[in-house]
Parts: sequence; structure tokens; C-alpha cells
Amino acid sequence: MIDSHCHLDARDFDNDRAEVVERAKKAGVGLIINPASDFASNAKIDKIAEEFKGYLLPCTGIDPISCLKQNKIEEIGKYVERCVAIGEVGLDYYWSKEKELQVENFKRFIDLASEYDKPIIVHARNAMADALYTLEKKHAERVVLHCFSGSKADAKKAQDLGYYLSFATNICYRDSKSLIKDVSLSNMLAETDSPYLSPSRSGRNEPKNVALAIEHLAKVLEMPVSEVDRIVERNTKKAFML
Repeated sequence: MIDSHCHLDARDFDNDRAEVVERAKKAGVGLIINPASDFASNAKIDKIAEEFKGYLLPCTGIDPISCLKQNKIEEIGKYVERCVAIGEVGLDYYWSKEKELQVENFKRFIDLASEYDKPIIVHARNAMADALYTLEKKHAERVVLHCFSGSKADAKKAQDLGYYLSFATNICYRDSKSLIKDVSLSNMLAETDSPYLSPSRSGRNEPKNVALAIEHLAKVLEMPVSEVDRIVERNTKKAFML
């Protein structure tokens, strides 16, 4: 199993990060992909990736809301070579209606991913249509739509463009069965978004719980868990060029 999106750098894990990693390993999680969120998290992730070298794979980026507060896109360049992806970046119209600047920032991150030939992890909250439009116009490749929650039309558009759609542990309690069935298994990834989106709706989420997301996908698709896990892991390695 691979947790394709986990914020192990979050302060929630500062007191027991090593124990969280051990629990993930015991649960069968073979890799954790750790995107950045705000500007400061880039340096922290770089340090943690050294501590868990080969197990925690770092990404560099600034999420759309943090980027509005600290627009330091050029300053994360020093981390790009050591990272497996640019992310998480994108658009968030839930927390900010400053759409024009968000789109301009997003375009700069897409250019960065293109320049370094890296996949891009996209955060699109209440903004999926604009995110897909921008990605397509910028000819983005190897796109991962993190914590996918778009419409069926969005899912079709994303798949037509060859993007990967990542389902988080919140599918364990959300009414997402019809959406899951509309997504090809060959386009699916699984994630926890730890420490957020706990499958029990409360408390801290952990990367070990990616197993629950995969089990839920298997249940909805009426397939063996082992087969879904195998295909999702293959997709993740392909998406991140691992």
C-alpha cells in the first residue's frame, strides 16, 4: 500500500512521528508521499524525509490559501530536485474568493512542474472546473487530483485528460459510491490526508488508515481488496514516476 497524500510534517505528529511511521509499516504501508502545505512546511518535510529516507517521499509546494498569505513560489525551488512532485498547489474558493490571483499562482506552479518534469498534486476545493480548465490550457501532464470530490462530469473530464483521482479516507463515511463507480480503477489513487479526514469523522488520522480507503474502494467496486490494492499501488508508482 502507498499513502499518496499525508502531512506527516504536521504538528499533530511532533510527539510521536516515529511511532506513527511504525504503525503504518505494520499495517502494510510501504511508502508515504508527503506534500507541502505552507511555505515553512517545505523545510520541515525536507528534514523529515532525511529521517525516514526512502520511506517518506517529499513534495514541494504551497497550498492556494497559504500562497495568498506568503507568495514565495520562487523560494521553494531549492527543494524541487529532491522531491517527487510539486504539491500541494491549486485553487480553493471555499476559503478565498480571490480567484484571479489564485489562478495566476496556480499557473506558476504548473510551469514549475513542467520545467522540472515533475507530477503535480492539485488541491481544488469548490474550484474543480477552474482547476481542470487551467491544467488543460497549460498542457499539464502527470496530474494527481488530491482528495477528489468533484462531480461526475469533472471525473469524466479528468480521466479524459489522463489525470489520476485520489480518494481519501473520508470516503468511508461520505456518500461517494456512485462517483467511485464512475472512475476507472486505472485512474484511482488512495490517501489519508493525515492528520485530517479521519475515517471515524473525528480525531487524528494516520497513514495506516489508507488501508481503510482501499477496503472501501474494494467494497464499492465489488473486487478483492488485494486486487484493488495492487492496481492502486501500481497507479501511484506510475503517477509519481517511482
